[in-house]
Amino acid sequence: MRIGAIQNFNIGSIGTYRSKLSERVYPQSTIQADSFQKSSSVSFGTRFETLFPSAFFRKILKEGVSCAYTNIPLIPKEDFRVLEALEGLNVPIHLDLAYLNKYKPNLYSMEQKVLKFLNAESKKHPNRTIAELMIAKCQSAEKTMRVKQVENLNKLIVEARALPKEDFSSLRFFAMDYVKRLTSQNPQGIILDPKKLSALVKDMNIKDKKLEKTLLKRIDKIPSEENSLDAYIYERVKLAQGTELSQREKEQLSHKISLNILSPSVASDEHFYPQALYRAEESSGKHKGEPFRVSFLTSKYMNEIKRDMKPDDFIEACEFDVPLNLQEHINRLTEIHSKWRAEHKSKDADKLAQYILTLKLEAEKRSKYVTLDISALEKMLGAEKLKDYTGLIKGFLDINV
Repeated sequence: MRIGAIQNFNIGSIGTYRSKLSERVYPQSTIQADSFQKSSSVSFGTRFETLFPSAFFRKILKEGVSCAYTNIPLIPKEDFRVLEALEGLNVPIHLDLAYLNKYKPNLYSMEQKVLKFLNAESKKHPNRTIAELMIAKCQSAEKTMRVKQVENLNKLIVEARALPKEDFSSLRFFAMDYVKRLTSQNPQGIILDPKKLSALVKDMNIKDKKLEKTLLKRIDKIPSEENSLDAYIYERVKLAQGTELSQREKEQLSHKISLNILSPSVASDEHFYPQALYRAEESSGKHKGEPFRVSFLTSKYMNEIKRDMKPDDFIEACEFDVPLNLQEHINRLTEIHSKWRAEHKSKDADKLAQYILTLKLEAEKRSKYVTLDISALEKMLGAEKLKDYTGLIKGFLDINV
């Protein structure tokens, strides 16, 4: 699933949140950053959150920054909460879409397709809610989705004939079972998860890598909510299909769909080195103190995808160029650092410089694929301050100075 649970957000003033529909700015933060104190007590075992608290990251996000893994602009959590707060306000569809359209550059490809569909359909049916537009499309979307699913499963079976007999039998059984159910008189409720098929193929350890690539490429073509607008629409409103919804229920479903469009791009703190490995190191007594658990600014979607994957496993599997995007992320943070220096926000600028150094050292420590250029930052800091900060950060990361 692309979206996790969405929390409710209580509002105090309807007028305040209605007015925010027309805003899309990054106001300057009034929160003072915690100063970075050089102390003998600051060493490995210091908590990452102590040096870089949430207020620090909110200030970065207000400047505008992209996901460290995808280079897609992040949506600050505060912006997302504005939309959460609109639940129950009966907002007209043109205002709903006006708000969503402000975030078009922030959306992943599937969510952009959904928004494009809603914009086009709303022009034909300006009085329908977002839910009604999707429900009207659901039946034809399901039919198209099922046809393409069966078509690609049948092609997969043909392409898999080159597998060893036992592997072919396993894959054919799995695929044919779905084909039979998808072509039954009542295929509703059947969820075809291509990821299970991919896992099955990968677990076979196929020696012919060209064949393996062919099979995985075919599986990627099977419609799912990850790659098909029809499947996305069906999954979102299938339970409402053929049901007479009240106006209140239509509004609630419309609101949920709007949240689902933006949610994958909401900012999230993600550990490049998995939490599971940190916990294992703590249990083994590898370190004297608590590990310095470095967080990268990524989207909620990428956080959910990566989970506990090791950095290099993730980089190899990811559809995005992670090393390149990490460099772009560093470049943008360096621009913000320069801006803050020019605005005489020396504490904020110094804190950000330390964070950039932390990202570089952490990424290069954990991955053989990542080498980050911070020469622009080095020139601004000067040799003495750079050496000072680098020594301290290496202490936090347990890197030999």
